[in-house]
Amino acid sequence: MIIGVHGFDYDPADPAHSPNATFALWQQMVNQPVTGFPWYSGRLSLRGEERALAAGYPDQYEYSYRSLAPAAAAKLVEVIRVARGPVDGIGHSLGTRVWLLALAALPAGYVRRLLFLNGAVLQNDVTLGLPAGVEVLNVQVRGDLVLRDLGDRFSGRTGACIGQAGYTGSGWWQVTLDDAPTQAVALDKRGWDLQGRPLDRLDLDPVDTHSFSYDWRGNWPLYRAWLAGDPLTDLAPPAGETAIPGGAQGVV
Repeated sequence: MIIGVHGFDYDPADPAHSPNATFALWQQMVNQPVTGFPWYSGRLSLRGEERALAAGYPDQYEYSYRSLAPAAAAKLVEVIRVARGPVDGIGHSLGTRVWLLALAALPAGYVRRLLFLNGAVLQNDVTLGLPAGVEVLNVQVRGDLVLRDLGDRFSGRTGACIGQAGYTGSGWWQVTLDDAPTQAVALDKRGWDLQGRPLDRLDLDPVDTHSFSYDWRGNWPLYRAWLAGDPLTDLAPPAGETAIPGGAQGVV
């Protein structure tokens, strides 16, 4: 079972801002069934601002990071506990915070492999080790403009995001999609066309950059391989090590 957790700016109660299309795309991406975990993650709208203010937060994203994500994590824990056997998971952006908070409340044996895409969790907030048996592939995009420029500005915290600046820790593995040596090795050894940013670098939309990791079909074989149990030793050394000369893996 694969559980997918989306990021910021979704409202499952609003058909125009539902995460269902994202979950459907992820199912194509990994070529396996994906059970979506929809949660209200804040909305960039007047109503979203009103809800944040009512909860005591001046900013919708801070509300999502500090209040909505922990509440969603508690619900995710219950979903995982009733699932049969260990689950795998996908998390994009703020969804990675939901996953990490859920892991902190789960014993070993409930979660196996996680795929983190453009994680918006701040490095300083990754404070606990992973439960035994859990492995995380941290897909990093150094040119993610949302994480680079806005990641800690509205969260009420200080630090760099794991999906842009990387993370070093036991059980963590890392691939940098916009690292040229990594791209070259992936193409040569695997035939994979990895890309972290739109190819037209002259017209970058920050939001498009932030979701490009799963929009670009050339990245999909990487994700399928990881969730199928491939150790990716030629591309993704344990975070903190470097397998490719000049590569950006594990640099924090």
